[in-house]
Amino acid sequence: IRSRDGRRLRIEALRPVALHMSATHHRDEDLFAAADVTELRRREGLVVHLDIAHRGVGTASCGPDIHPRHAIAAGNYRFAYRLLLVK
Repeated sequence: IRSRDGRRLRIEALRPVALHMSATHHRDEDLFAAADVTELRRREGLVVHLDIAHRGVGTASCGPDIHPRHAIAAGNYRFAYRLLLVK
């Protein structure tokens, strides 16, 4: 992630060695409220999400659920990461 003045924020995954990351100019509520991508307006700040895992596609609300091997069991999970400011 780079600022306008050239500084960079580096995110390093420590445990596990890989994380799911995204950076966008839209908050979650912006995405849920928009019926179409054309309704999204770029925000000034950057929204960063770090996730240890994703459940997959499917919720069984209007079709099949995900295959059991892709399910994430209930429980407590831990992950570690490091934020570094790089010039």
